[in-house]
Amino acid sequence: MCCYGIDISEELIGIAKERHAAIGNISFHTGDIYNYPSAGKFQLTTSARVLQWLDHPKEALAKMKMLLTNDGCISILDYNHEKIEWAPHIPSPCIIFTAHFRMEKRCRIRQCNCRSSSQMFLEIGLKNIVVENQFEKTQKIR
Repeated sequence: MCCYGIDISEELIGIAKERHAAIGNISFHTGDIYNYPSAGKFQLTTSARVLQWLDHPKEALAKMKMLLTNDGCISILDYNHEKIEWAPHIPSPCIIFTAHFRMEKRCRIRQCNCRSSSQMFLEIGLKNIVVENQFEKTQKIR
C-alpha cells in the first residue's frame, strides 16, 4: 500500500517530505485536489481542516469520490467555527480570527460545517454517512 499527500503549499510539502523521509510507502506532491492527476484509485481519501477554506468544496468532494475504489471511504475532519469556545477568555491574537468568521456569516459567505458537509455528501452520491462530534482542547504549556 502506498500513501500520497498533496497540498498547494510547496513549503508544507517540503516539511512533510523532510519529516517523513524514513517512511518508504509515502510520497508528497505539490498540487490541488481539483487537478490531481491520479492513475490509480484509493481505498481511502482524507481531508483534514481543508473544506472550509475551499471556494468549491463540493467539487473537491466529487474529485475525492472519483479517486475511490468501489468499496473506498472518504474521511473528513473540519471545524465548526460557530462552536468555538474560549475559556477563560479569548486570546488577543484570535480576536481578529473570530471577527473574520462573524463577518463571513454576516456577508453570507459559505462555511462548511457538519450540516452543509453532510448535504454535499448526499448531493455527490455518497452513502453510509456518519457525522461525529470530535472535541479538541488546547492548553498553553508553561
